[in-house]
Amino acid sequence: MNKDDWSKTVKNLVWLTQLGLSIALPLGIFVFLAVYLKNRFGLGAWVIIAGVLIGLYGSVGGFISSVKKMKRMSESDDQKKGTPLNFQDHD
Repeated sequence: MNKDDWSKTVKNLVWLTQLGLSIALPLGIFVFLAVYLKNRFGLGAWVIIAGVLIGLYGSVGGFISSVKKMKRMSESDDQKKGTPLNFQDHD
Protein backbone atom coordinates (compact mmCIF):
# COMPACT_ATOMS: atom_id res chain seq x y z
CA MET A 1 0.00 0.00 0.00
CA ASN A 2 1.55 3.28 -1.07
CA LYS A 3 1.41 6.57 0.79
CA ASP A 4 -1.55 7.98 -1.18
CA ASP A 5 -3.67 4.87 -0.59
CA TRP A 6 -2.83 4.91 3.12
CA SER A 7 -3.69 8.61 3.39
CA LYS A 8 -7.01 8.11 1.61
CA THR A 9 -7.86 5.12 3.84
CA VAL A 10 -7.14 7.09 7.03
CA LYS A 11 -9.15 10.04 5.71
CA ASN A 12 -12.14 7.77 5.02
CA LEU A 13 -11.88 6.14 8.47
CA VAL A 14 -11.83 9.55 10.13
CA TRP A 15 -14.89 10.59 8.12
CA LEU A 16 -16.70 7.38 9.04
CA THR A 17 -15.93 7.90 12.73
CA GLN A 18 -17.15 11.49 12.53
CA LEU A 19 -20.34 10.34 10.82
CA GLY A 20 -21.03 7.80 13.56
CA LEU A 21 -20.42 10.32 16.31
CA SER A 22 -22.54 13.00 14.63
CA ILE A 23 -25.44 10.54 14.54
CA ALA A 24 -25.06 8.87 17.94
CA LEU A 25 -24.04 11.73 20.21
CA PRO A 26 -26.98 14.13 19.77
CA LEU A 27 -29.51 11.36 20.32
CA GLY A 28 -27.64 9.95 23.32
CA ILE A 29 -27.08 13.32 24.97
CA PHE A 30 -30.68 14.47 24.61
CA VAL A 31 -32.13 11.16 25.82
CA PHE A 32 -29.78 11.20 28.82
CA LEU A 33 -30.73 14.80 29.57
CA ALA A 34 -34.45 13.99 29.25
CA VAL A 35 -34.19 11.02 31.63
CA TYR A 36 -32.24 13.18 34.09
CA LEU A 37 -34.89 15.92 33.95
CA LYS A 38 -37.69 13.38 34.38
CA ASN A 39 -36.07 11.81 37.44
CA ARG A 40 -34.77 15.02 39.01
CA PHE A 41 -37.90 17.14 38.69
CA GLY A 42 -40.58 14.45 38.44
CA LEU A 43 -41.69 15.47 34.99
CA GLY A 44 -43.82 13.20 32.83
CA ALA A 45 -42.88 10.87 30.02
CA TRP A 46 -43.39 13.69 27.56
CA VAL A 47 -39.88 14.93 28.44
CA ILE A 48 -38.33 11.71 27.17
CA ILE A 49 -40.37 11.89 23.96
CA ALA A 50 -39.25 15.50 23.47
CA GLY A 51 -35.62 14.48 24.13
CA VAL A 52 -35.83 11.68 21.57
CA LEU A 53 -37.36 13.99 18.95
CA ILE A 54 -34.79 16.73 19.51
CA GLY A 55 -31.99 14.15 19.45
CA LEU A 56 -33.28 12.66 16.20
CA TYR A 57 -33.47 16.12 14.68
CA GLY A 58 -29.84 16.74 15.63
CA SER A 59 -28.78 13.31 14.34
CA VAL A 60 -30.46 13.83 10.98
CA GLY A 61 -28.88 17.27 10.70
CA GLY A 62 -25.45 15.83 11.46
CA PHE A 63 -25.96 13.05 8.93
CA ILE A 64 -27.01 15.45 6.17
CA SER A 65 -24.09 17.75 6.92
CA SER A 66 -21.62 14.86 6.82
CA VAL A 67 -22.98 13.50 3.54
CA LYS A 68 -22.73 16.95 1.92
CA LYS A 69 -19.14 17.27 3.13
CA MET A 70 -18.24 13.83 1.76
CA LYS A 71 -19.85 14.70 -1.58
CA ARG A 72 -17.79 17.90 -1.80
CA MET A 73 -14.62 15.97 -0.93
CA SER A 74 -15.40 13.38 -3.59
CA GLU A 75 -16.06 16.03 -6.24
CA SER A 76 -12.80 17.82 -5.44
CA ASP A 77 -10.90 14.49 -5.66
CA ASP A 78 -12.50 13.81 -9.06
CA GLN A 79 -11.53 17.27 -10.31
CA LYS A 80 -7.94 16.79 -9.18
CA LYS A 81 -7.70 13.47 -11.02
CA GLY A 82 -9.39 14.71 -14.19
CA THR A 83 -7.27 17.76 -14.99
CA PRO A 84 -3.52 17.64 -15.60
CA LEU A 85 -1.30 20.01 -13.68
CA ASN A 86 -0.10 22.97 -15.74
CA PHE A 87 2.57 25.54 -15.15
CA GLN A 88 -0.11 28.23 -14.81
CA ASP A 89 -1.98 26.40 -12.00
CA HIS A 90 -1.29 28.12 -8.68
CA ASP A 91 -2.69 27.70 -5.16
